Amino acid sequence: MKSALALWLMSCATLAAQNPFPAPPTALPSHPFFIKHTWIIGGEGDWDYLTMDSKAGRLYIAHGAEVQVVDIEAGSLAGVVKGLQQAHSVALDETGEFGYVSDGKADDIKIFDRRTLEATAAISLDSSPRALVFEPQTGLLLAVSAGPAGAPPPTADADALRRYATQQWADAQREAFVASGGARPHEPAKNPCAFYTRRPGPVPDWESNLFLADPEARNVAAEMRICGYAGFAAADGDGNLYAALVNRDEILRIDAASVLNLAQAARQGKTSSDLVRLHGTVTSGTLHLDWRDGNQFEGLARMRIGPACHTPRALAIDRKDHRVFVACNNLEMAVLNASSGQVVTTLPIGPGPEAVGYDPDRDLIFVANGGSDGSLTIIRRDATDSYDVVQTLPTRQQARTLAVNSSTGQVYLVTVLQVARLGPPPRNGIGTLKLTPQDSSFQVLVVGN
Repeated sequence: MKSALALWLMSCATLAAQNPFPAPPTALPSHPFFIKHTWIIGGEGDWDYLTMDSKAGRLYIAHGAEVQVVDIEAGSLAGVVKGLQQAHSVALDETGEFGYVSDGKADDIKIFDRRTLEATAAISLDSSPRALVFEPQTGLLLAVSAGPAGAPPPTADADALRRYATQQWADAQREAFVASGGARPHEPAKNPCAFYTRRPGPVPDWESNLFLADPEARNVAAEMRICGYAGFAAADGDGNLYAALVNRDEILRIDAASVLNLAQAARQGKTSSDLVRLHGTVTSGTLHLDWRDGNQFEGLARMRIGPACHTPRALAIDRKDHRVFVACNNLEMAVLNASSGQVVTTLPIGPGPEAVGYDPDRDLIFVANGGSDGSLTIIRRDATDSYDVVQTLPTRQQARTLAVNSSTGQVYLVTVLQVARLGPPPRNGIGTLKLTPQDSSFQVLVVGN
């Protein structure tokens, strides 16, 4: 009897080994994701985007005035990129030699050596950059700066938006009065971006600058001025760059090669393009394009997401099938056809998303929801345009940004523990409790299955 059972088990094992259709590496929900490890790495200040270097096994975290570099094999810090004022995003070239950091307060892009982690140079910009992405076809960097300077994002509360918009109008009136010599009341010139706010009540006239920087020449090839509050950006690997226009419910698509060719021709005086003649100038070798009138130009397209997605906050690209995954502020993720701009479908996600990751080897999409108690939405793609939410994993408060390691299938999020501190009591009153981050508790959450 025992020998027969053993023979049967051996036969099953052989058949399983020869199965031409093995189970997928992430057979959800029978193998759900969970938080496998928590690495305490410390550090000070707020944090922003995460970037994964799967080949080198390193995770780059923009954290305060530095970039923390985590060895994912050891689960500890491998080093720190210093010499920054406010790190927002890290982009990596394809040679493995250099990395780039958008330094918001310094108004530049820092270049660092990925072996020594020493900052070696900088590319100066006209305004504070946040999102940063490397475009491999042209070798250019896209840096996104939303403004005007000091403007609250569209996700801020209504009172903050109202206060800033009121102050913005008062400042414009003051400037117009001074420009007129104070002889009489003078109305300020109409901001071309006021028409595009698309919201009732006083809100800022948001406009943004997009910079195409050349890391080899260490200068800016082109600067594009647009209406809208530009946020997260990504590249599709085929020469196109995408940026979310948060307040306009649009995705901006930029053909990097077209803009670069236009910039080179304009510098050499070899173009009679109406775009340059009507909307551009060249100063100090940089082509400045004013795209605030909302028209479609060579190298630029706007994709309207529609009513299903309000306030797009993050995006990721499926390079193979040309799909854009957009996390929105109304608890939805929209899937767009990158070629046509059409919305393919929408799926439910959690509150406060600030990052989307796509694992092309496993056809999984991850959305980091930093609102409420924190969660990770996991979406599986069964075919090109067939998607299902297969798991919602509770994470931790403020775990709002992520990076995906396509080599291992693991996902990394970061957060910090909040501690309650009693504030000084008012006269004849009781002190108030205020939650503040405990810097020493800054941590990486390793999610896998």
